Amino acid sequence: MDIETIQQAAQDVIDNGAKITDADELETIILLLRGMIMVLIPEVEKGLAEHPKNHTPSICARAGITEARTRAHIVPGSDIPQLVGHAQRLARGVLALIRHHRKLGGAA
Repeated sequence: MDIETIQQAAQDVIDNGAKITDADELETIILLLRGMIMVLIPEVEKGLAEHPKNHTPSICARAGITEARTRAHIVPGSDIPQLVGHAQRLARGVLALIRHHRKLGGAA
């Protein structure tokens, strides 16, 4: 898994998502971000297995996983601003999962 590429792609959506005006492109981006979340969650969970449940970064990571799963299952509206907002929220979830992965000792 190339964390750096995933991170850059998510950051690009946050930085430039509002410039995207094509609904089909946004829907594709949303699907890609959901896929990134589904790939990252098991990686973070592997890191959780290495630490006790009361380990503060583990507690935060569990909350981050729950939040990312929730965001990944939300069905956005169909107009451009709603799609952009949803894509950017997913991208922030991706970045949060990457941070949790690293704090739990995952490879960069």
